[in-house]
Amino acid sequence: LALAGRILIWAGLIAALIRLAQTLELKWPEFLAAFAFWFYAGQTLAAGEWVFGGFEAKGFSYVFLFLALSAALKEKWVQAAVFSGLAVSVHVWGGGGGPLALFAMLFLNWKKENFKLIFLFCALSFLFAFPGLAASGFNWFRGGTMGRAQYAIDVLFRGAHHMDPYSFLSLSQVPYLLFYYFLASFLVWKSLERGLALRLLIFLNVLLGIFILGIWARESEALSFLYLYPFRLGPVFLLLFFSLGLFCFLGTRTSGGRNRLLVWGLLLFLIFEAVHYQMPRVLFKQTSVFLFEWLNYFTKEADSDFKKLAAWIKTETPPDSIFAAPPWEYRFWLLAERAQVVSYKTIPANRMNQEWMVRLRDLNGGRAFRSRGAGP
Repeated sequence: LALAGRILIWAGLIAALIRLAQTLELKWPEFLAAFAFWFYAGQTLAAGEWVFGGFEAKGFSYVFLFLALSAALKEKWVQAAVFSGLAVSVHVWGGGGGPLALFAMLFLNWKKENFKLIFLFCALSFLFAFPGLAASGFNWFRGGTMGRAQYAIDVLFRGAHHMDPYSFLSLSQVPYLLFYYFLASFLVWKSLERGLALRLLIFLNVLLGIFILGIWARESEALSFLYLYPFRLGPVFLLLFFSLGLFCFLGTRTSGGRNRLLVWGLLLFLIFEAVHYQMPRVLFKQTSVFLFEWLNYFTKEADSDFKKLAAWIKTETPPDSIFAAPPWEYRFWLLAERAQVVSYKTIPANRMNQEWMVRLRDLNGGRAFRSRGAGP
């Protein structure tokens, strides 16, 4: 099911990205090169986010967000509102910044639009986002309001690699991100039609503005804002827009003395980044892992001791049994179909995360943890 789900999400993501590339009028070689660079550079520049990965709800959220952006670039605001609302409904934290960035595109890039269109966009976005917002709100209120201690568990311990800039961002990385920002803005502006470029840059700047607000929130200890994942979208779209702008520029701006010098500089930077991200090695590793996963599924010859143990538990123990299984082993309750005391992967998105933390400490012999996240 997980492997089939990955194929479904990946197909949707690729189709949505192709639609976005067509909206930007990229040629196929430009799109394929841009996609390859973005993908093998890690899909983001910060906060450990990913788009192509496992079978998770946020993958579908990105599908709708890409479709919403493509519709907005064509000024099809009704479609953009529907898709952006669906992105939020499928995954509130994943698509949350999308409608705000699209609203800024509509409001700031003022032409013949009027307040009626703005109201319609907001109303439709909220309408299609409501199922996800309602479910998240119910889950949050059911567990009780969260205080700083509860937010700290998720922000500073469980999800520090996504939510705490002190964990994933250093001062040495700031110039690197700024360089990418200015270069991406230049390439988008020079490569695309002015109207498309302006909308893309408005969209990107809003998402990066949320990123900056997240840093301010960390400095101010406003953990409730960090709990909204403000660092998720900005670095993803910064790398994506850089990639699209870069290869569009290389495909269309190859003549003239000054442009030729710029092209050579961009090519050297591209080679440097390919080495920096170890792209040949990553390509081989990810491809081999993908193929071996499918091979193991079909041959059934690579069952580990853990799988055998889980199969024995499933058939030989009462269904209402509860196990103190390794909390870092995410597969236990899927393979054994039995409850476990606590799973590191499954943290309650409400006040009950305090009980989750207590159980983790109990399995750690009552000792406090010395590091954050999934590391040793």
